Amino acid sequence: MRAGKKKILLAAAACVAAGLLISFVALAAMDFNFFEMSTMEPVTNTYTPAQAFTGISVSGAECDVQLLPSENGACKVVCNETDKITHTVAVENGTLTIRSVDNRKWYEHIGFYWNITRPIQVLIYLPDRAYDTLAVRTASGTVDVPSDFSFTRADVDSASGDIRFAAAVSGDLSVKSVSGNVEVSGTDPQNLTAQSTSGDVKVASVSVGAAFYAKTISGVQRISQVSCQSAEIYATSGDVTVDSLKASGTFSCRTISGWQKLSSVTCQSAEIHSTSGDAALSDLIASESIRMETVSGNLTLIRCDAASLWLKTVSGNVNGTLLTEKVFAASTASGRIRVPDTSSGGKCEVKTTSGNITLEVQDR
Repeated sequence: MRAGKKKILLAAAACVAAGLLISFVALAAMDFNFFEMSTMEPVTNTYTPAQAFTGISVSGAECDVQLLPSENGACKVVCNETDKITHTVAVENGTLTIRSVDNRKWYEHIGFYWNITRPIQVLIYLPDRAYDTLAVRTASGTVDVPSDFSFTRADVDSASGDIRFAAAVSGDLSVKSVSGNVEVSGTDPQNLTAQSTSGDVKVASVSVGAAFYAKTISGVQRISQVSCQSAEIYATSGDVTVDSLKASGTFSCRTISGWQKLSSVTCQSAEIHSTSGDAALSDLIASESIRMETVSGNLTLIRCDAASLWLKTVSGNVNGTLLTEKVFAASTASGRIRVPDTSSGGKCEVKTTSGNITLEVQDR
């Protein structure tokens, strides 16, 4: 195809898209009811499984899931459905199993169908407060697990929906979303994984028995009031904020282009890595070592300390205050160096190529 024809086709496509957008905005301004364009009429069906169960399993194509305490001590599952999107509810091998059955044709996923304008919702009313396992898989729905319940293990996964998890867990807890936000609070699992690709991750008031792992690609992470044995935080282009974290072992925070703001962290050893983002630490205390490294970002330490420190950046500055005296070994190719002339304490090695180095010992 010649370049001229390609340009004409691209221009035509752009005009069509612009026309559709203008029409949509105009209809919305006129309070047009898009729900009336749906070809699927919703109905509410209630399922009442009578068998006892210790586990819960939910899988649905496009389904909001909410767990609620039963009002009368009996299990009840309330589902919004259509003639083409239904659910099966049964107790299988001691597990309450809820599956979404989607009989739509491919073209029925396009346009103003009911599943787009009115998300399917599954309300699960549970008679007991404590269960063994929880497994939830949704494609685009929101998942809400409140603090009313406790589980031995829990695994919640959503492709594009948000997840809010506040139940108690004694074993492993995994909460993952692709483009939705993840929020975990008030729980005490043995191991915790909180992860989202493009959504944000928020973890607050959590006591982890062993390993805590949080990961985002482009989303923001906010971590606060967390205790654990080891903590590993990873972000590609998103920013990371940590406020009040206690790790009896290693604390690790790695980013590619996002900045790190870490405050009130205590650990055995801390490893801070960034490619182009800044790293700012305040009141970070490590009983053994602090290692910080970045390529083009700045390194800042305020009221931080460790038995030994290793700080390195290529084009960024290194500055801040330490709590105790150190034996400083600082070097830079083109910047200036200002460090205390002390001869006692652990070693503090600082390197930069083109940045400045300015460190002080507090109250000295």
